[in-house]
Amino acid sequence: NGDVLTAELCAQSARPSSDGSEFTVETAICAASTGQRHPTASASILLAMAPPSPGQALAPIEGEAFPDANRIYDGVLFHGAQLQCIQRIDAISPLGMRAILENRAQPADWMQSPLRNRWISAPLAIDGAFQLLCLWSRRELGHFCLPTAVGRYVQYCRVFPSNSLEVHILVKERSTHSLCADVQWLNEEGQVLADMTDYRAIVDASLQDAFAANRLLAKANGTARAEETKQSELLAEGREVISGRKNN
Repeated sequence: NGDVLTAELCAQSARPSSDGSEFTVETAICAASTGQRHPTASASILLAMAPPSPGQALAPIEGEAFPDANRIYDGVLFHGAQLQCIQRIDAISPLGMRAILENRAQPADWMQSPLRNRWISAPLAIDGAFQLLCLWSRRELGHFCLPTAVGRYVQYCRVFPSNSLEVHILVKERSTHSLCADVQWLNEEGQVLADMTDYRAIVDASLQDAFAANRLLAKANGTARAEETKQSELLAEGREVISGRKNN
């Protein structure tokens, strides 16, 4: 029906604690409703003076390329334009995936008055890996998945490059209703940028309907915005004609 849904989120952090070599900060993201805050995610963040040395690179997955990668967001995933970052999928198999993501988003693209003009981590690239796992789950297990937990995320660079990234995904456990995987991001030179271990997700048939509903809502909102833009342009053109400023 074109209605806009809004949600209020807030981030919380405790006072840092130190063991002499690094700081630990307990953090949480909360959803606010009826005047109360309800935690939706939490993490322990370790802060160090310098990034650690990269670990061992995951063995590249070999397999067939994903068919018709240009239609991933048209008929499979529901993500809107700002989250569409999958450029191509080079290999997919029962063992995992290998793909290329576009890491173009900056803080100002997603929020007003950001604290930084450049991300330290890469939320678009991280979400892109989650999108890839949705595709893998749909193909290999028959249903989509949604993340429930991450064991550990380690970043080896101070900031992610704002260009194409390669992603390697190794699926370690799989069942009818869950999966566990490791994820690795590399730059164009093949250097490891970050590792995520023990990504866990729930696999559920009901997510098919939820994804389809989100696609329809995104398409409806996009159509409404396009119509509003067209009406604004026609209105401006009409004003120019009435005022005599329209050039023939």
